[in-house]
Amino acid sequence: MATNQPSTSIEEQLKSGVTPNYVDPIPRESHFEVNDECRMRVVSERSVAGGKVHRIHEYRSFIVRDKSNSGSNWQYQLVDKLTGQPHKGEEWFPEGVLKDP
Repeated sequence: MATNQPSTSIEEQLKSGVTPNYVDPIPRESHFEVNDECRMRVVSERSVAGGKVHRIHEYRSFIVRDKSNSGSNWQYQLVDKLTGQPHKGEEWFPEGVLKDP
């Protein structure tokens, strides 16, 4: 009879060299908290003479709106500090692309 229970315990899996598939029960702390200020590199497009469009890479300031642990690292939703609007709607940004102000 089949069951939904794992066939081996974690101890047995470790002995056999099989890596168990589970999330660390104590995730590392997030670098940023809700309402913290951070910076992120963004690309903006600006029209110039002759109908050309230039892409400009710059760092802009944001406020952390929400944070989430995805299991292996933290992700954040951001609000543009100048406009007060959510940056790219509900999109989540990985901690690695954010910088301290």
